[in-house]
Amino acid sequence: MEDPTIAAIPPRRHSENGFTLGGAVGVSYAIGERTSVSLTYHYTDLDPSFDRQAHVISAGLKWAF
Repeated sequence: MEDPTIAAIPPRRHSENGFTLGGAVGVSYAIGERTSVSLTYHYTDLDPSFDRQAHVISAGLKWAF
């Protein structure tokens, strides 16, 4: 029987302080009386969290019946 090996990685401490900033912009356009489309962009700077950034683009179609 072979001995199993377990690799353990210790937790990484991160004590940097800072602000998380972000913004959003969106556009909505009415195609007709009952239909519209929208496009939105969100940005968040996650600098205090290991120099990451978040980008989200979303689109939607609204149809009222």
